Amino acid sequence: TPANLNDLPPAARAAFLADVATLGDAVIAATGCERLNYLILCNQVPVLHAHVVPRFAHEDAGKRLMDPFAAYDFAGARRADSAGVDTALFRALQGFLETRTTRG
Repeated sequence: TPANLNDLPPAARAAFLADVATLGDAVIAATGCERLNYLILCNQVPVLHAHVVPRFAHEDAGKRLMDPFAAYDFAGARRADSAGVDTALFRALQGFLETRTTRG
């Protein structure tokens, strides 16, 4: 398992980044966010992964310019609920991604 992006060969790097961008497209479509923050940190969890964080126009002005992990308490946030309150969001993300999947 690669620990960071640079552990991948060029074609795999490109595929990973393309997948992250596609996920970003899905998040924009599903949430109507103003923009996204893309983070590939691999500091606390040394396995290649990315965070795609939607940012909204209605955010507190002081937090809008901050790193999302500094601005918000993600550890204290409620967990996603795909079978409950977040069902519509999950379905929107899934529907978008199903139309754009190019690999099996």
